[in-house]
Amino acid sequence: MNRLSTELFQMNKKYFSVIAVLACFLMQAKIVFAQEKDFQSWNGLAVEKEIINDLSLGIEQEFRFDNNATMLKDYISLLGAQYKINKHFSVGAAYRMTITNDFEKGTGYEHRWYGDGKLRYKVERFTLDYRLRYQLSYEDFKQNSWHHLRNRFSINYNVPKIKLLPFYASFFLRRSVV
Repeated sequence: MNRLSTELFQMNKKYFSVIAVLACFLMQAKIVFAQEKDFQSWNGLAVEKEIINDLSLGIEQEFRFDNNATMLKDYISLLGAQYKINKHFSVGAAYRMTITNDFEKGTGYEHRWYGDGKLRYKVERFTLDYRLRYQLSYEDFKQNSWHHLRNRFSINYNVPKIKLLPFYASFFLRRSVV
């Protein structure tokens, strides 16, 4: 590569990083306010293991507390797999079961199946991610089911010499009831 091409490439990388950060902040089209005055606590543990080249399995357990973090509301279990096709693209699938404690309606069960396609691109210390998820949810084996098409854009920055990984994410959801 000649000197001019190298300089243009370096300049484009700098502009790309700045534009990516600004785009994430501009994606939020409206101001968001808290819906409730209830302190909630979402706690979880996840384990992931690569079982063969580029194929990994994961399990996750999550507990969500509400009523100012004094009562267990949701108990969530997830089992999934992810396959890395190349350094920029991966696909995955998972099953998630949620047990919800509602003192007025009783205990409820939600089942969720989903498939993901993920794109990842790294520019110096920035990592840009896009995830497209198709999701099918249903409760208590009822006739109602929900189909979701979820988009997530995120960017993170690898801070030098610090194990902290700051990130920004934006979600877009399209839901239909069948």
